[in-house]
Amino acid sequence: MIAVMIDRLVLGGVEKTAIEEVRALREVGVDATLLVLKRDESIPAAVREWLSGVPVEYLDERLPRFLRTSWRVPGFYFFSIFHGLYALLLPTRIQPREWDVILSHNSYTTFTAWTLSRLRGIPYCMFVWDPIASVLVRAYPKGGIRFLQPLLLPLGRAVDRVLARGARHVLVSSPSYVAYLHELLAPRDGPSIVPPGCHPATAPREGVQAAGGAAPRPACGPRDQAGGRRSLAA
Repeated sequence: MIAVMIDRLVLGGVEKTAIEEVRALREVGVDATLLVLKRDESIPAAVREWLSGVPVEYLDERLPRFLRTSWRVPGFYFFSIFHGLYALLLPTRIQPREWDVILSHNSYTTFTAWTLSRLRGIPYCMFVWDPIASVLVRAYPKGGIRFLQPLLLPLGRAVDRVLARGARHVLVSSPSYVAYLHELLAPRDGPSIVPPGCHPATAPREGVQAAGGAAPRPACGPRDQAGGRRSLAA
């Protein structure tokens, strides 16, 4: 079984991509499931719609309730205590080789994938949307984290290297971080570019194609109830 792993179910492109990956794998006969590190109290209605027909497991439900936390690390926007805590605790609740391989989205989620590979023998591939070193620079142009960057950037780069080298393969959605990851992975092969999936529209967008106009543009997004695709802008 292939497990696609994210940290939580929120309204975002990473989450939508992960859900569609599971759906696509199952459509071609591959046993796949969505793993979510932490279950939030409420899931947006749009996300519940995307999940239709997709098996999902919330890994924090394997932990005692008192160990389930959502506290954010002070000063950080995206890094929460559970990203580190669950990486330590979940291997004790997961069987060796419970999944054949994990496709882990984003670096903080991959903390858990890395410990599972080391302690439970479950290999992982990592889909990098933003390396930690990049997030430290771009997301914190001011404030306390900015003043700690001389210390945090080398640490972030070291963590990026450990996670990337621990993966069977590294994927990215665009060329933006190929050079950075290629440097971290050398002398191994660099990352593969896998753009978020697009499906050609069966009809032109309204107002796009007139006499002699442009060809239809691809429409990307989750399936509608008729089995087609709808635009993310819809």
